[in-house]
Amino acid sequence: MFVAAVLGLLGVIAAGNTAGCARGAASRPPTHEELVTDHMQGDYAEVLRWCPVILGDRGADPAQSDWCLFGYPAALRLTLDAERARSFMGRVCTDASGGSPADPAFRVAYVREVARWYALPMRMQGQDSALARGFGVTVQALSAACSVDPELVLADVDIELPTRRRAR
Repeated sequence: MFVAAVLGLLGVIAAGNTAGCARGAASRPPTHEELVTDHMQGDYAEVLRWCPVILGDRGADPAQSDWCLFGYPAALRLTLDAERARSFMGRVCTDASGGSPADPAFRVAYVREVARWYALPMRMQGQDSALARGFGVTVQALSAACSVDPELVLADVDIELPTRRRAR
């Protein structure tokens, strides 16, 4: 599985983050839904606190681990920690041997998904003007971290909020 390979590369992340926590000193990670909700509501400290723990736990919920691969660098970027976001993404975009870049299609898809998780909370919080000003620059920075063409990322990125189906 992709996540298992990436987790080997990212083992150092688990020891690295001690950001504050709105829930206090909780000893259990939030559920996947709670973590995504925190992110969407702008509580990036929860994402920054728990994603390194989740990514370092080989027994973690796979959906949560997968989401943290995208949500963690997006939260770093949203909290203006561009350097750590770039570093994290650079490791994810390198193959399991740590030497050569991962598959180009994977790198474009990965950057696209991180950009999406950067944009969605801004949309949810009504920060449309900030999103309009900063999205292109962010996509360029994220693309540089993974050595991909930002135009390829922008060509198919979906930053619209999902809508709920109406009950019939």
